[in-house]
Amino acid sequence: KLAKAARLLYECSDELKDVESYQFDMVNVYRELLHSLTHQVIDNLSNAFLDKDKDAFELASKDMLKLFDDWDEITGANENFLLGQWLKDAKSWGYTPEEKEFYNWNARTIITIWQPWVMGGLRDYASKQWNGLIKDYYKPRWALFINELQASIDNPKSYQQSDFELKLRQMDFDWTHMNNEYSPTASGDIVKIAERIMKDYGDRFDFN
Repeated sequence: KLAKAARLLYECSDELKDVESYQFDMVNVYRELLHSLTHQVIDNLSNAFLDKDKDAFELASKDMLKLFDDWDEITGANENFLLGQWLKDAKSWGYTPEEKEFYNWNARTIITIWQPWVMGGLRDYASKQWNGLIKDYYKPRWALFINELQASIDNPKSYQQSDFELKLRQMDFDWTHMNNEYSPTASGDIVKIAERIMKDYGDRFDFN
């Protein structure tokens, strides 16, 4: 039903493509559509790993990482889904470079690990499906997990949950202290992006 709604919304583009609320709805619906696919992709990845099927695991891995790229592109098409806008707003409260750096760290931390140390219990408490965050925060975490699992197919003893958890949490912590810039301006045509998404994922959803 969601896929059909996405297609019907897309078909209104000739009339509504320049309407701000329509652009927001398009991004929001296609964002949610891809999010609904994550459970299936994770299931494929899990089954391939449990079966020790290297080819299926590689295929599911590529599928998963592509999903993050597409998800990030969708959310980048509207200013309401931009990490860059969030960080820009936060840093605007600072008057000195030190204050701006503090607010940047604070804004990154509150949407990710929440607490100002590596190990903590509230990680992802306020997670967001935002452009920039999807590709540079969530995707690398999954890439790390996939690499760890891939290595353990040949050598089961190579994967240690405690070691992986520490690597992951250190990665998360390091990201909150980065100062790289993200664009506060939306980019991409959501109508064209939606057209491609329906083509690429036509075998996953019934858009009719």
